[in-house]
Parts: sequence; structure tokens; C-alpha cells
Amino acid sequence: MKYRLSQCKYCGNERHSLSAVRCTECASPLVNRCTDPKCNHLNHTEAAFCEECGYPTDFYEGGLLFRDNELD
Repeated sequence: MKYRLSQCKYCGNERHSLSAVRCTECASPLVNRCTDPKCNHLNHTEAAFCEECGYPTDFYEGGLLFRDNELD
């Protein structure tokens, strides 16, 4: 499973260190954590909701993921 992006979903930047958690160009997240500070679980890069507690993920809250029914 993939837990960290190599390319920013927002701006496409690929120039960041291997330990980066945010894009160096636009500050979008490169790892998809749970938005609940009590949980803070690291989720798969395509997860809209946390697999541990069900809260939205950083990618979903940041508009980087869409659920199929939101495209219409």
C-alpha cells in the first residue's frame, strides 16, 4: 500500500525530500492523516475517511480526493 505521495496531488511538484509531509511549493499534504487529532492515523493515499475512526482524511478535507457521488 502507498502511504506517501511522490508527486503533489495539487500542484504536481516532485521536488521534496523523502521525509517531507507537505509539498515545498504549495504546502499540500503528502501523507494522508486522519483529521481527528486524537487519532492522527496514517491512511492509504486514496482514503477519503480514516480506516481507524471514520473521520475525514487530510486529502479529502483538502479537496484532493472526491467520492464518486460528488462528481455529478
